Amino acid sequence: MRTQNSILNMKSNFLILITQTILSFVVRTIFIKELGKTYLGLDGLFLNILNILSIAELGISSAISFCLYKPLKEEDIEKISILMTCYKKLYYIIGTIMTAIGLLIMPFLQYMIKDTVENLYLIYILYLLSTTTLYFISYKEILIMADQKNYKLTWINFLFTIIMYGMQVLVLIQYNSFILYLIIQLIVKILQKIFISRYITKQYQKIDFNAKKELEKEELNGIKRNIKFLFFNKIGDLCIYCTDNILISKIVNLITVGLYSNYSSVVTITRSIINGVFTGITASFGNFAIDSNEESKKNIFEIMDFIRFILYGLCTIGFILLINTFVQIWLGKSFLLNKTNVFIICLNFYLMGTQVPIEVVKQALGFYNRDRIVALMQAVVNLILSILLGIKFGLTGILISTTISYIILPYWLRPYYIYKYIFKTKVLTYLKREILNLIAICIVVIISEYIFTFMSINSIIIRFIIEIILTMLLFAIVVTILYHKTKEFKFVYEYCREKLNKRIE
Repeated sequence: MRTQNSILNMKSNFLILITQTILSFVVRTIFIKELGKTYLGLDGLFLNILNILSIAELGISSAISFCLYKPLKEEDIEKISILMTCYKKLYYIIGTIMTAIGLLIMPFLQYMIKDTVENLYLIYILYLLSTTTLYFISYKEILIMADQKNYKLTWINFLFTIIMYGMQVLVLIQYNSFILYLIIQLIVKILQKIFISRYITKQYQKIDFNAKKELEKEELNGIKRNIKFLFFNKIGDLCIYCTDNILISKIVNLITVGLYSNYSSVVTITRSIINGVFTGITASFGNFAIDSNEESKKNIFEIMDFIRFILYGLCTIGFILLINTFVQIWLGKSFLLNKTNVFIICLNFYLMGTQVPIEVVKQALGFYNRDRIVALMQAVVNLILSILLGIKFGLTGILISTTISYIILPYWLRPYYIYKYIFKTKVLTYLKREILNLIAICIVVIISEYIFTFMSINSIIIRFIIEIILTMLLFAIVVTILYHKTKEFKFVYEYCREKLNKRIE
């Protein structure tokens, strides 16, 4: 059942993310055409500001989710009810805090932007409401996710995604209005969360979301402790992900934010699709780990990490070689960044990807304490370097600061902690495997670049498609040569072969 639920969750996540990807590209293309680069930059800036505001939530959902695994497995209705009531109260507090802080930030918006923007404060309010109001109605989703049943929400999310993007396209084309675009986003998101909340209530009729009994003091202190540890872990990651656009807006300009956001949106969407695979695994790993020894946990992690390498490695190679061609086909040459910036964006994408299986293990096992200082140190290093190098080198300086902060800290230190304290073994095998991963990526990039120089195809689209196919084939060959004897490769190969045989039959 655990495996079946994981597969269903992965499939449902994949369906929603693919739908969102296709529609978001359509909407973004129309958005750029109708509203221009300045509003595109403003969109990226405000999304970053609101992500930073969500610092109030950091750790709570993960801590509660971890606490739900055992009572869900044991069908302890009373404990589930108490935990969900606690979670509801915490989310109400978060929504209130975020709204208050968001309003306090308003007078300082003009100092974050070099450019002049019409209706700046109204636009910001609409962004703020579309984020903060959801905290008052979305808390029940943690229950269905911890229960590995979030695939049941697929049809709801699918329907509302199509409605929102469809209406936004109509508004952009018909009225050329950013304000109406944001109002539609706000209304549809609220309706979606209300619908999901009612659906979950019907699915879990035995659960009391307003339980009068409270958690025992010792257990509540344990949750608070985990939230505190998670807060330190997540705040560092948040500062890495969400400060770039703010710094680019202040140091460079909004148009550069817009150009960069086109690349970051492609990268972020790809990362969301890949991470959706691992999101479906987290609860299953948590349940599996309850009855497993260190060696079993390590084996599952290494399989996850190999799958991560296949997905992130292939996409990183594709981005290095082809993302500029994609943006040129999509938007035109005037929206291209130089090759140096593109390479750094791709490298950062890969480095962030290395942390995904590690985060799955940490969240599933409640392992929040040991490496909390790593995230804070990374955030400080990244912020200082981004300001110093950003002033000196502009966009390139800000991007390379993220690379440096990853390499000197979490890239090797986080694996060290989980191998030492969870798997009770040395991290050397992981580091050797990661060096081999990087060698494989370099081999594919170098050979692909060499092959591409001999291709003389006039049509940019046909050339782009052929280059994608050649890159995928070359990556498959290199991975097979380097990894065919490993247990991770054999597991993935057998799984894919079994699925293929079933389809053929």
